[in-house]
Amino acid sequence: MSTADYKLFTPLTLGKDFVLKNRAVMSPMTRGRADPVTRGPIDSTAVYYEQRAGAGLIVAEASAISEQAYGWIGAPGIYTDVHADGWKKVTDAVHAKGVPRALETDEIPGIVEDYRKSAELAKRAGFDGVEIHGGNGYLVDLFLQSATNKRSDKYGGSIENRTRFLLEIVEALKTVWPSDRIGVRISPNGGIAGMGSEDNYDTFRYVLQQLSQHNLAYLAILDGFGFSYHDKDRLLTVFDAKTHFKGNVIATNSYTRDIAGGALRSML
Repeated sequence: MSTADYKLFTPLTLGKDFVLKNRAVMSPMTRGRADPVTRGPIDSTAVYYEQRAGAGLIVAEASAISEQAYGWIGAPGIYTDVHADGWKKVTDAVHAKGVPRALETDEIPGIVEDYRKSAELAKRAGFDGVEIHGGNGYLVDLFLQSATNKRSDKYGGSIENRTRFLLEIVEALKTVWPSDRIGVRISPNGGIAGMGSEDNYDTFRYVLQQLSQHNLAYLAILDGFGFSYHDKDRLLTVFDAKTHFKGNVIATNSYTRDIAGGALRSML
């Protein structure tokens, strides 16, 4: 894949906070499929647009603003309640398929339960333990970081609230595995997928301190500048992790034998 192709599939923000998931835009094209009587969108209109929901932005076909504004046979309108209801089916179909949304508060326990079930299956499959992936812009990381967590419920706002989701997962997994068979991975410094928070250091210091209370098998940290450093706050290194997490720490980031040996000697 070329650099140009990669750029095409990166997000783009229009205005203040209208984020497109990619830079592919479907321009308006008159389809001539409106209801011949009401001139509103029909069921197949919703299907048509839903099938194209992978685009970052869809500009719907030109729609008449009044009866006298029609310039094309079969073109839709947007000047009656019937039209609005018809277009609502279209936008609902596209948004449901093509646009991510925040989890509702009452949906989160179900996600935690999914983690527990997966841990249970991992045990049945013969694994020796499980690791919670809390880094690299994945779901747990999205909850932890103020740059991405804009929730106003008990899972958002304060550092304590943003850490709640991770700690609930840890507690759920402890019903399946002994705590010393559970690891957690974090990447406090990475800028991948738009990550990086101005309260980076304080957030992950708190995360480390809370995880210390669970007697985990280990804490894995993407040390230093892996996946590009977001440069929004103080760098949190493996040495900081050892200070705030009382347990085994795994450091990852292109360690050579000599660098790894030096790090081990420094922390003994």
